[in-house]
Amino acid sequence: MEKITWTNEETKLLVIKVFKAVKRGLPIDIGFEWTFNKLDGRSLAAIRSHWYLNLNNKYKEKLAFYKKGVYVQRSNGGQWSKKDDQTIITTVKESIVTGKSLSDLFTSLANKLDRTQSAIQTRWYKVLSKKKSIISEMEQFELELRKAV
Repeated sequence: MEKITWTNEETKLLVIKVFKAVKRGLPIDIGFEWTFNKLDGRSLAAIRSHWYLNLNNKYKEKLAFYKKGVYVQRSNGGQWSKKDDQTIITTVKESIVTGKSLSDLFTSLANKLDRTQSAIQTRWYKVLSKKKSIISEMEQFELELRKAV
């Protein structure tokens, strides 16, 4: 079987169909099927292969930020700023004072920081909560809170 080079139009159609499927909350494979239905001469396996070998790395981060059908583009390109980190730390302190669960507070932060709840939670548990300066800051905060009560 002869390999046929993908045209720009075919690639563009594939990207559009995949994004439409993901935007609607459907699996990415639905986008492959929609593309298959529009293209002659391309098998479903070829479409899937073209996506994962040539396009997935380019578009996977953008696909990850589709929320409820609305694409949220972060201007910071995914990097965490000191302000983001401080907002998370303040939220954790708030949970100590209010008794609210961290999960609920991380969920409320999701829109504020244009991140997923999972990304915020991961940032706290994998990075921030392990920094010695933040650990001592949290311990000091808890001591002050106990003295006030």
